[in-house]
Amino acid sequence: MTDVEPPEEGYFPLDHDQRNTLSTVVALVLPRRFWATATIAYGSGFLKGDGPAYLPPHTTLNVSLGRRIGENWSLAVTALNAANRRYELDEGNSFEGTHYADPRRVSLELRYRFHY
Repeated sequence: MTDVEPPEEGYFPLDHDQRNTLSTVVALVLPRRFWATATIAYGSGFLKGDGPAYLPPHTTLNVSLGRRIGENWSLAVTALNAANRRYELDEGNSFEGTHYADPRRVSLELRYRFHY
């Protein structure tokens, strides 16, 4: 647990290492003061246990739709992990345990912008 010396080979993967990640965002300004965004994030998979194998790759979609109301108010609804994909993020190699991606989360936001 407290042995932090590198192995004799000299090279080792980090416990939260992914070989490849990619994310992209599309933001649209729509008529009637609406806007929409979509974020797609890809990860090649985290290290499985102590390695050298990796967990399967994963893709997550987040979407948001909003509207400005008047000069200072806006209203938005956001869905994180909109496709509700469940995948393993980590097989803990110490006491932290196994972690999975969060299920779909939907939130509603009402925002007021102060003038200062």
